Amino acid sequence: MDCVQGELLIYRIKRCPEMEKSVLFSWMRQLATQIEQYHRCRNNKCYRYINPYSVLVTRDDKILLLDLEAESNAFVMKSMQKRAMRSHFVKPIVHIKENSRISLDLYGYSKTIQFLLASTYVAPALTCLEKRRLLKMIEKCLNENSKKQYEDMKQVEKELPYVKEVKEQKSRKGHMTGIAMLFLGFLLFVLLSVKTGHYFQEKEPLFLSTNEENFEQEGGEEELFQEKME
Repeated sequence: MDCVQGELLIYRIKRCPEMEKSVLFSWMRQLATQIEQYHRCRNNKCYRYINPYSVLVTRDDKILLLDLEAESNAFVMKSMQKRAMRSHFVKPIVHIKENSRISLDLYGYSKTIQFLLASTYVAPALTCLEKRRLLKMIEKCLNENSKKQYEDMKQVEKELPYVKEVKEQKSRKGHMTGIAMLFLGFLLFVLLSVKTGHYFQEKEPLFLSTNEENFEQEGGEEELFQEKME
């Protein structure tokens, strides 16, 4: 069993509620990935207890699920028995159906996402489109109709918004603008070079003849200096 040092999500948010949008979306996606991996490794068994107490944030901002079977994590199970925790993050038994294997984790995941959105100050602020996508995803996770729910966590990941898309568009625009500026600068340099070349071609013989008269005579600078003194 691997031991990883980190901080429970609920304590991390209380200690540092300010968060970049890219980090927030990354945590959402990482958590969905962790749940998906758990399902695959445990023969489609549900984790059952997705909440801020069962999610670990490592030092490098990686999201992991706690091993609830480990004795060292027994305190987490005690925290989950609190009435406030169970009423918010655990799906009521009356709404659990035999064919809704994934519904428990979808419920806990969406409630954890709601907790993140309500407890953090995101910069830059979420756009209207990002809010709509997240709301649509949460509603679908909480839907009691299994036909309208997600079939697996990979479908949830596809619904999550990206920050990277916006950055790529800006970088492409900046790249094209940079190329255009370089091209215009090159044209300007060529035009100035042509004009400057004609000027020096006209002035250079006069400049050279002046130097020859002044500095190729015997005595050079000394004779010129003496004439001025006299």
